[in-house]
Amino acid sequence: QKTFEQLSSTMLSELMMRVFRLLLGLVIGYLLFLCCWLWVYCDAFAFRLFAKDKKKSDRQSTMPKDPSTARSVRLVFLRHGESTWNDTFNRSKMPHKFAYRLLYSAVYETMLMVTGTLESWFLDSPLSEFGLGQAEQLQVFLRKTAADPTDPLSDDCKMLLGLDQHVRSTVVVSNLRRAVSTCMVGLWDRIQPGGEKAANQFLIHSSLQEISTNPDTLAITRAGEVPKPSWLDRLHTDTKFADQMATALDPSCNMGSKSMESTGQSRLLDFAAWSSDPSVDRGTVVCVGHSFWFREFCREFMPKSVTHDIKTKKLTNCGVVMLTLLIDESSGKPEYCVDEKSLKTIYGGYTK
Repeated sequence: QKTFEQLSSTMLSELMMRVFRLLLGLVIGYLLFLCCWLWVYCDAFAFRLFAKDKKKSDRQSTMPKDPSTARSVRLVFLRHGESTWNDTFNRSKMPHKFAYRLLYSAVYETMLMVTGTLESWFLDSPLSEFGLGQAEQLQVFLRKTAADPTDPLSDDCKMLLGLDQHVRSTVVVSNLRRAVSTCMVGLWDRIQPGGEKAANQFLIHSSLQEISTNPDTLAITRAGEVPKPSWLDRLHTDTKFADQMATALDPSCNMGSKSMESTGQSRLLDFAAWSSDPSVDRGTVVCVGHSFWFREFCREFMPKSVTHDIKTKKLTNCGVVMLTLLIDESSGKPEYCVDEKSLKTIYGGYTK
């Protein structure tokens, strides 16, 4: 009996030691990977430490005294689908599940680095397989709703798909890959392959780049260029949008990735001025972008007294919301304010 207990105790100790060595090896391996990644992407590491992108604003927007005299522009916010970064960091926080996802993404990133291609799981993270599926679901929703004249959202969906020739709209998209892919898949019906509307349908606008210091918010596409489809985009077979990206996208407003000195507030103001330019009739401006950017836009241009989910929560992946931006020029310079009463959810909703 005593010998058996000693043997069991010895086996248990050896098992625990092996498990400890395995865990230690995984930790050391990940730390080595992290050091190599930071060495390769030192700019992303520096941006994380020193950038001012999330600098808070003390701006206070107020509704115009006479809204009827203010100019207005209708905006639509469409958030991208789930990215590979979201897949790793935003799902279940249970330690064993998070550790597996982190290890998987680290191994995958190492494989991408070895290939020598301009690809990354973390930097300018593309849509995940699940995110591509979310964009497909949005595509189906818009198509079905637009075709149903009894649906109260039918006209809005027609506008998003460019089906109503009497309603002008302009689609602008962030220069980050996940937003571009969401735009291509979700608004696929807006593109008519081989037709006149196939070219330059979607304008890439750097002002829509996400507000954060995380590596996934840094663009890998150079100024004046169209993002290349990711390895996951190229595997997408239902809508072969990767083949259409070069012609469907207009990079004339792609100024490259944000600089170290750039702030989120400056991009919000730049976009507000661009979208409301009275010299250009853009109609409804459809913005395909990011949750923090949309949330900060509403915090920036909605009175502090207004309480709404759009100021405190994130738009769901592929969520779509419509609003009106008022421009009051009675003081001699434009003052922007989002009309709370104009907020309208078309698809999805809000999440923490």
